[in-house]
Amino acid sequence: MTIQTSLDRNLKSPIRFPALEFGAENIVIVRYKKGRIVEVLSKNEVPSGSWHCAEIICGNGHNYTVRYEMGPAATDEAIVERVSRKSISPCPPPVKLSENCVPGDVAEVFQNFSWKMATVSKVLGRNCFLVRLLGSSHEFKVSKVDLRVRQSWQGGKWFVIGKVVLSESVLGLQLKYSSVRSLFMYYLGVLVLNSLASAKIFIFCFPNFPQIRL
Repeated sequence: MTIQTSLDRNLKSPIRFPALEFGAENIVIVRYKKGRIVEVLSKNEVPSGSWHCAEIICGNGHNYTVRYEMGPAATDEAIVERVSRKSISPCPPPVKLSENCVPGDVAEVFQNFSWKMATVSKVLGRNCFLVRLLGSSHEFKVSKVDLRVRQSWQGGKWFVIGKVVLSESVLGLQLKYSSVRSLFMYYLGVLVLNSLASAKIFIFCFPNFPQIRL
């Protein structure tokens, strides 16, 4: 077993708890209405799972009939399926992908009408990447529009997993904090150097004074 394969097995698909809302006391089952656009988890393509965009046709709260968004050549049997509520999740909100993606970053890539977990192998340009699906050694080229940030659906809220682009206000605070920290470290260094210099001068002038030599 290679090191990379071992790392892939340790990376789990996002825990979305698809059809559950966690309240203060009880767990409430989410009921999806007809016409709602959702994502359905499938383990048929890749071990880590893939999320297919689909529309709710009907359901009873436990199982739902969904219609997948597929290509024009797909048959009715391929695009309509009865699935458990446990495999259904709301569609995640759009989150801007970080500009500084590096090899080794994990994201979700859109391939064959579904979102799958993938690792960035190489940055080919600002908007082009070489990626491979988790558990696979095959690499392929994708555009930035075909990548999205991993998110986890828990307790009725979305949580981002991995890198995100910080807002201008957060970046401003970070830069301000960085500047203040740098200034503090500079004056701290000057103070330490001055203290060391003063100690050496004192020892030179009073060599017999009981002092630890520097």
